[in-house]
Amino acid sequence: MLVHHRQFQPLSAGPHSGGRTPHRLRLRGVCGSQPGMNWLDKAPLWVVVALAVWMAVAPIAPEPHLIDKLRLLSQGALVRPLDVFDLCLHLAPMLLLALRLWRQFGPGKH
Repeated sequence: MLVHHRQFQPLSAGPHSGGRTPHRLRLRGVCGSQPGMNWLDKAPLWVVVALAVWMAVAPIAPEPHLIDKLRLLSQGALVRPLDVFDLCLHLAPMLLLALRLWRQFGPGKH
């Protein structure tokens, strides 16, 4: 993960530290003030849609991997780890698109 140097903040000296500052650093903004999906909200919607469509149909010939892996899954033949990884790889952008659309247009968003 790339982190800007200002996101690191030294912890304050505790009562048992003898007045010295501990050498541990706390990362601000990852778990505190900013939501964890801020990067997805900032990504242009057309990029997320293009990535989802591209991964859904790749490769176009002879048959998209997603169709092949979903057929294997429905037949109960999706047993090789490489096939499971391939299914996850091709579904991940569509799940990100669904999450992005939910966060942007979901309930409570007007």
